[in-house]
Amino acid sequence: MTQGWILSTQAAMANDAPLTQTWSVRVLGVPVGQFDLKAKLNETTYRGRAKFRTKGAAGILARVRFDLQGNGFIKKADLIPLEYREEMETGRRSSTASLSFADGEVRDISGRLNASGTFVDDKSLKRPLDPFSAILSAFRPAPAAPSCQLDRTVFDGARVTRLRFHSKRNDGKRIICHGKYIRVAGYSPAQLQETEFFPLRLTFDASNGHWRPVRAQVGSLFGPVTLVRKD
Repeated sequence: MTQGWILSTQAAMANDAPLTQTWSVRVLGVPVGQFDLKAKLNETTYRGRAKFRTKGAAGILARVRFDLQGNGFIKKADLIPLEYREEMETGRRSSTASLSFADGEVRDISGRLNASGTFVDDKSLKRPLDPFSAILSAFRPAPAAPSCQLDRTVFDGARVTRLRFHSKRNDGKRIICHGKYIRVAGYSPAQLQETEFFPLRLTFDASNGHWRPVRAQVGSLFGPVTLVRKD
């Protein structure tokens, strides 16, 4: 299903084509920080980094940050992870993780994972993406209009989620993809009672022959988070 989302991206890229995106981040309409996504891609491989840092935020939001790095292969427009590393601080948990993959499956997990939920079995891990690869899958531009049909399992070393976009609205100039970020495994009963999913909305704009993401809205425990493209 990811092929419809990022159709024929390889044909539009030169070797090691750089991807750089800068986003301003707001929570409940209040500016809290900046999200940066950088990657290099060619016809067969990708590598990159995604970082969020607060700017002038007060209270618990001042502690929220993440630094994600990943690399892997590209096959038929699909991302296949090879290595992933993260440093994460959510205000509720602090963790580090290092994952390695082989043939699309998780092979090694290490780090300070801070797992607190249900057991993650192999049935819930069907050729998962790591969080960096999931972000890159959703946020990289494409020459064709997005189908908004992305549906992938995501694994960070302790928790399994599902990234699913299921519908779209097209006004001729922009396409808005609607979806959910669903908690699957690795969460405690209390966390699942708190919420089982967060709504997602990703807006693409046609520019210079490509469809590029320009706005994202994500539900969170702190309230609605809005990302607006700056570059």
